Amino acid sequence: MFLFKVQDMHTFPKFHKIPIDFRYIAAGTRSSLKPLSKILSHVLTLVNEFVKKWSNYKFKFLNTSGYWIVKNKDVTLDHLHYLNNTSKASSIKSFDFKKLSTNLPHDQVINKISELIKFSFTEMQMKYINVSKKFVASWANKGLGNWAFSNDDLVKLYISTNHWYTYG
Repeated sequence: MFLFKVQDMHTFPKFHKIPIDFRYIAAGTRSSLKPLSKILSHVLTLVNEFVKKWSNYKFKFLNTSGYWIVKNKDVTLDHLHYLNNTSKASSIKSFDFKKLSTNLPHDQVINKISELIKFSFTEMQMKYINVSKKFVASWANKGLGNWAFSNDDLVKLYISTNHWYTYG
């Protein structure tokens, strides 16, 4: 029998910090949120793919900023070669996002991701994202498949699966 439970809290010391600091991680293979997190991951990947295509279209045809989430050096080099060959950029700026995820207020992160989800539904002119048993996510106008999420459902799901803890 598989019982669900709340997430375990793990701490890892950061010995390179003075004074020593800790990184807290909530995890658990039997967490009741794990199935929802897996579904959400596939759904947000679909939203991310749409935003990437939309941004790259705007970048190439409407002379606006491109979409930059760097997965490896090849993506960066491809973008730089494109900019070099087309003379589309007058300057390039680089930022260090080392502490970005820990320094952003969580309510602002949730707000921005919620806006991104709503924007994607509006631009795609779709009412649902359907997810199959094999976790394949697709845009649709009717809620079909094993799981179907409307814009509002998806925002609620995202908020419910992203918990932050404070102690003290």
